[in-house]
Amino acid sequence: MRRNRKKLSILFLLALFVVGVAISGCSGEKSEQTPVETKKPEESKESESQQTQTSGGENPYDKANEISLSGDAKDVDSMMRPILNNIFGGAKPTGFISGSGQGGIGTSIVYVVKRPIKSEDIDALRKAIEGKGYTSQYGGIESGDFGLMFMKGQNEVMMIGGSLGEQEITVGYGKS
Repeated sequence: MRRNRKKLSILFLLALFVVGVAISGCSGEKSEQTPVETKKPEESKESESQQTQTSGGENPYDKANEISLSGDAKDVDSMMRPILNNIFGGAKPTGFISGSGQGGIGTSIVYVVKRPIKSEDIDALRKAIEGKGYTSQYGGIESGDFGLMFMKGQNEVMMIGGSLGEQEITVGYGKS
């Protein structure tokens, strides 16, 4: 379980990288980052055990504290949450980072979904996001973790990641 948590952290860092690239732009010039709002889920032994407990106990979705989103995160959520609700029966944002700069905007949102992620959900996610005008760039499952990357036009990037059998999904979005 710790291994999955570590891999999810890596996926979260990748999503933050997408946000950073969008904020700073691709020109190599420095730009100032202006965070809109930053919220992170509390890290504790209790919350870690709740997040990994999917059967025989309380559902992490029921225990998750849904947060209010603002700025660009709200826009990304308005597209993603209906998709996640449709596939998983419910999704709550529990943390996000959002910012903007000369190079563009970026945001990363962590969701807790109502049921554990299954391998067949990955294709459903891909099809639903492609239905919103995005083109799949790469994606797949490796060692129980999944990652998907999409582009829209020349300046929008979306990344989605998580672990099979878990109930947390991270969505990273950037636009230059």
